Amino acid sequence: MKRNVVSLICWLSFAVLMVSGCSKNLETTAPAGRNTADKGAAPKTEATADADDLVFAIVQSNDVHGYILPRRLFAYIAEKKKSPQGYPLEIGGVEWFKGYLDILAQHYGDRMVLLDGGDMFQGTMISNQFEGATVVRAMERLGYAAAAVGNHEFDYGADGAEAEGKDPLGALKARGKQASFPFLTANLVSKETGEVVDWEGFAPYTIIEREGVKIGIIGGTTVDTPNISKPHVAEKLEFRPLSEGLKKFAPIVREQGAQIVIGLLHAGGKCEDWENPEDQSTCDIHEELWEVANELEPGTVDLLVGGHTHSFVFHKVNGVPIMESGAKGTAFGLARIHYSKKQKKVTLVEMQRPVPVCHYFFKGEDSCVFFDHLPNPEKVPATFLGQQVKKSPFLDEIFTAEHKRVLEESTALLGPEAVANLDKLDGTDHPMGMLVNQVLLDTYPKASIAIFNESGLRASIIAGKISVEDVFQVFPFDSKPAYVTVTGQQLSDLLRISASGAHGGPVVRGLRLDIDRMADECIAEDWNKDGVKEDWERKLLLSATLEDGSPIAPEAEYTFVTTSYLAAGGSDFKRVLKNVSQDKIQLLQEEPSIRDVVMQWMRKNPVKLGGPNDPITRGTGGLYVKIKNPDHVPGTTCPVENSSKKTHNM
Repeated sequence: MKRNVVSLICWLSFAVLMVSGCSKNLETTAPAGRNTADKGAAPKTEATADADDLVFAIVQSNDVHGYILPRRLFAYIAEKKKSPQGYPLEIGGVEWFKGYLDILAQHYGDRMVLLDGGDMFQGTMISNQFEGATVVRAMERLGYAAAAVGNHEFDYGADGAEAEGKDPLGALKARGKQASFPFLTANLVSKETGEVVDWEGFAPYTIIEREGVKIGIIGGTTVDTPNISKPHVAEKLEFRPLSEGLKKFAPIVREQGAQIVIGLLHAGGKCEDWENPEDQSTCDIHEELWEVANELEPGTVDLLVGGHTHSFVFHKVNGVPIMESGAKGTAFGLARIHYSKKQKKVTLVEMQRPVPVCHYFFKGEDSCVFFDHLPNPEKVPATFLGQQVKKSPFLDEIFTAEHKRVLEESTALLGPEAVANLDKLDGTDHPMGMLVNQVLLDTYPKASIAIFNESGLRASIIAGKISVEDVFQVFPFDSKPAYVTVTGQQLSDLLRISASGAHGGPVVRGLRLDIDRMADECIAEDWNKDGVKEDWERKLLLSATLEDGSPIAPEAEYTFVTTSYLAAGGSDFKRVLKNVSQDKIQLLQEEPSIRDVVMQWMRKNPVKLGGPNDPITRGTGGLYVKIKNPDHVPGTTCPVENSSKKTHNM
């Protein structure tokens, strides 16, 4: 069966903003010419391996972002979202994931090890309203052995509603205390002590023992974190190179008896093709996970498990197997590590391509996704390793009355109806970005320009009546509105940064931008002259004008409305705003969150959204942001020796 992996990228919603495609064949593949089972057959296990082998199943999730409940999505069948053709799909959720884990447990027993690559919490009402505590309880029921600390783990700030005077890292520390599994990060250093953080429940590594074999797991957090988090994170913490933590602690865990060593990192990669794990020709070799693998000596780790980029990775880099499995609980990764009891070492690592958490298959297909055609709408039971997958209910046992109240609130309808999917297709402005910017301009008329960051739009809305949860998932952050007044030159500089590709792309009203994603592959200018060429310095912006086509006058003043995150310097806006007088930056802290502003607008305006002539989600007068070479990932054709320092705002 011909498959379309791009459809999987598309139903990951936010991931589609950052990734353009993947392989079309998801059958099980092993490295170095080894054969493994395919199409539902049981993989190579202890019964079929060498007689002295123990086979460990390493199961991975990453970037769950609070999605413990099933998701209703739209699966596109056209590559790179060039067409709106597709079908609605229900997928994911921890109770269905447990159904897959139950099948794996029948094959591997205690040799199944469940790990998470970080960004566990931020993203849904059932998670955010309880600062991630609900997710931890669900993960405990699934049996996680460890989780990496992701950049969004720092989002909640202080523990509880009243933040003043409290530890700004309190919510994260509370989750570490709560969890029965460790939160791992070997490169997160306290600026106060100069040592790796030793908060309760946190550690640089853990060692578990399964069937007499000790497995060392070393954690790590992307070095991008201080650039894409709230200011207190950079003030209190230092994020040292990931490879430094692995190099330091791998010998320690081996000295303590670990026979298998795994790096569990909130850092990722991007590839368009998974046909051959040895083939990196479609991969961005400048990504953080690639850099880490290339900096390690052979034998440092046996496997790298990643996250952060919301992508699918199934490759070997510098001899190190690496894997990452998308985002939001819609798929999981699987690697099988063969450990020879006789040789006392790892002899083989087989990687299973990410497995979608399907609730059902379509008749005549062996999946619920990855099609280049519309499937037969008739549904049949999903199978995995030759067995029917069954939902394993347990959430009712951990949901309190308060959880159920939040779930009921989340389903309330706001009034508007999406007559088409509110999702960004190639050649269009982002409909949810257009909507939020229109709402901001309507609500805060002091500004004539609105600027939003594409990376702040965390989901899409599929056709139908719009609920509270729909809007919450698009805008899970608690950013407030802000006014910023700058000169025309400063505005042009901010737009250049926004268009650089370092943090998604710009979403604007009141302006017209032209961008070429291939315009500055190797970054011609070290803009801030610090000796390091970084992604935010890449000049992809070809031109910028006001909405009516008139030029931006360098000396004139312009006021725009934006998010408190950007106004405080997030996504590298600090490079320009540090030179702007503070009285020109007005954080509207007494106002509702932008998410609540959008909901209030929707309750007052029960309109139909997403139609071909809808001025709210499509704008007027043509595109606000025109992009040439939209599928290109900036910098991927630049030689490694000329590459930039990568940044990802995921």
